[in-house]
Amino acid sequence: MTRSWCAGVLVAVAWAGAAPAVGRAAGVGDDLLVGVWNFNACDADGTVANARPGGGGVPARLMDFAPEALAGVDVAPAAFSIVRDDKTVIVEVAKSGWATFAAIPDNGLDPGVATPVGPKALAVHAANPGNWVHVPGLATALVGRPGGAVRTCGVALWVLVQTEQVGERAHFVSVNPLIRFGGLDTRFFLNHGVSDRLYTEDVGNGLGGAYGYQIPWARRFAATSRWVHLAMSADGAANEFHVWVNGEPVNYREPDARCVAWPPAGGLQLNYKAGEPSDGAVMGRWLGGGAAPGRTFGLAAVVITRGEPIDQERARHLYRLGRRGLPFDGRWPAAQGDAAR
Repeated sequence: MTRSWCAGVLVAVAWAGAAPAVGRAAGVGDDLLVGVWNFNACDADGTVANARPGGGGVPARLMDFAPEALAGVDVAPAAFSIVRDDKTVIVEVAKSGWATFAAIPDNGLDPGVATPVGPKALAVHAANPGNWVHVPGLATALVGRPGGAVRTCGVALWVLVQTEQVGERAHFVSVNPLIRFGGLDTRFFLNHGVSDRLYTEDVGNGLGGAYGYQIPWARRFAATSRWVHLAMSADGAANEFHVWVNGEPVNYREPDARCVAWPPAGGLQLNYKAGEPSDGAVMGRWLGGGAAPGRTFGLAAVVITRGEPIDQERARHLYRLGRRGLPFDGRWPAAQGDAAR
């Protein structure tokens, strides 16, 4: 395989290896697909099943949600800030629990589609105290042991966050801690700034520190209080780290860069304590309640792979499914270039 170096990238996470065979359900029998979590239903105890084909895999758990918020839909509406036509507009969205997000105009999906996973998704009131999502056991599922690492993997999320108009630009209303792995590792977040900027921090032992990415100007409103698909992918064979927004590349620090160089000695390394909460991933805040913004955001789906990346064709496939309100079933297109249409 030809090895290439480049600079730049963002967050839908799949880490590299051979592409799945034609027609094969990703991850069946070999755990290449670590998990598929569609946040549109849960068990009575707040467990969201891992929907990967073939079964198995760690579930997600909805933490500190009031029972009534999960027993109905749009149970307790609250103010939700969006920007449309360069103006802040306040609409009502469920503060917590299952939500239709029906009040969001021009929501980034096809006409008539409410959320990327069907008629409802999860409203997370990311406060302390408040709601959060935990995937216990995910660190071990991804890297095998405390301090373990993986060279090739991918993470993808469907989210909807609040924005407000500040001067001439739309800004995220707060820090939005979307996902964090292990005790302190691999964070993906949207900062309290212009809504075309995204950030990763401490991704692996070869790409540490904070990295910023910019959505190209023509697509700058993609994350402005719209459902947006974010994907981060590390390809160990090609030594590349990519970020995709709605299946398209971001701008990296270096002009004209098509990715960030993924150092040959680097990998996604996770430090945690087996059997404790750090052996997992959290969404909505960090373990212990840190970084909780006190705001509600929408969470529809998360997909995580290891041993194979989430390349652009796969990111586009996930995005096209979600635009139509169709949850990912764990099956990639039969051939490259044959994404869902």
